[in-house]
Amino acid sequence: MASEKPVNLKKHKKRRPSDSSGRVCIIHNSNLSNYGDVKPLTEIGWKKICDIKCIRLQSDNPKIKLSNICEQISEAPNDFCHGYHRPCYQTFTSLRQTEKRKANEQEEHSPRKKRTLNSQGTTLLLPSDQCLFCKKKNKYVKRKQDYLVKCVTETAKMSILNAAQQKSDSRVLGIAETACLIAREAHYHESCRCDYTRNVAHTTLPTSTCNIETQSKMEEAHSQAFHYICDYVQKHIIDNAKVLLKTD
Repeated sequence: MASEKPVNLKKHKKRRPSDSSGRVCIIHNSNLSNYGDVKPLTEIGWKKICDIKCIRLQSDNPKIKLSNICEQISEAPNDFCHGYHRPCYQTFTSLRQTEKRKANEQEEHSPRKKRTLNSQGTTLLLPSDQCLFCKKKNKYVKRKQDYLVKCVTETAKMSILNAAQQKSDSRVLGIAETACLIAREAHYHESCRCDYTRNVAHTTLPTSTCNIETQSKMEEAHSQAFHYICDYVQKHIIDNAKVLLKTD
């Protein structure tokens, strides 16, 4: 025991990773793997690193700021000593996530405007698989499915607009007043429309933006189609007892 001598341990300074060329990665990210060789810095690469450094240091988010990596970047590079690992360079200079976060933050804080027209100025249609009132597709009334129907008559449209005005329903008014419900092909469950317009005093509303003449022609076409189907069923199925396939 007396012959044992104390051993002095030397503290080694932590160095940035280098390769056989002697260059060190000035933007080294210790969370990565498979670094590969340290590539020499180019003028374009150095300029991009400096630009990204300035952008990152302005952020308050530590995951974006990467202070520990930014501190490694010297004021002026040494062509013989400094370089970068390709994975480190790609990770440091990629600001896609940063841009997405900024865009999401701006979208959350900016007021959303209701749009009824697209960039070409044409009317945007409402979802055909969603009820205007309950915002659902499937609904059952007394164990029977209540299917979605499209708003095609002036009477239905005016009853909805009248009820929305008396209820001060800003959501439905925003849809009904900015563009015609018929033109936007609004869909709803008939039971939902009845519930929405029930116990509402009927008042005469001003003429809508829909063309009355076009509406009359549409209703006439529906009537003619209905009578044609009735005549066909009476003549071929009932009178002649003909069996029709779905493919006919």
